[in-house]
Amino acid sequence: MNDTFGNSQFDPNVLKDFPGVKAVYELRRTLDLEVHQTSVRIEVWYWHSNPNSPWVTKVHTRGKRPDRWKEWPDFPWVEERDEATAIHQALAFIEERT
Repeated sequence: MNDTFGNSQFDPNVLKDFPGVKAVYELRRTLDLEVHQTSVRIEVWYWHSNPNSPWVTKVHTRGKRPDRWKEWPDFPWVEERDEATAIHQALAFIEERT
């Protein structure tokens, strides 16, 4: 597991004593947006375990309480080769649904 993007604080040596760990994700960026009067949070994760498809996004909306976020239930699993494309796909989904 090698981070070629240089801005990670993750040390893969931590995992050598834990052979059962097969997938490692790291939250790299959180974007909070207002889209058509809907509060949306996009999380951008780096997938250390698969360098061929390293960027994953998850989308959340603000819950009834302003300090709570809930995962967007039908948001598709996004895996992209670069961060910008993953964010773009998440934004396209949000724009279509709001």
